Amino acid sequence: MLVELARVPGYLGAFLLCHEESGRVRLTVLSLWNSTDAIRRFAGQEYETAVVHDDAKAVLDDYDTVVRHHSVAVAAPAPGGPE
Repeated sequence: MLVELARVPGYLGAFLLCHEESGRVRLTVLSLWNSTDAIRRFAGQEYETAVVHDDAKAVLDDYDTVVRHHSVAVAAPAPGGPE
């Protein structure tokens, strides 16, 4: 899936966050895009509907079907990193 994402113009990267809760692991995907148009190129016009790869569906107990999109309000680079 990451190889497919890397081919989409406007895709900037992603994070897979994990959190153990009550003996279960909760996963959160945070993907970075340079524009809403880039998200639409990946997800289609219904870009608030989650795109979940069939391989992921096969191993997940449950997943959100709706996504939330946010804009970056403040970016704080790591000390010594690029600004």
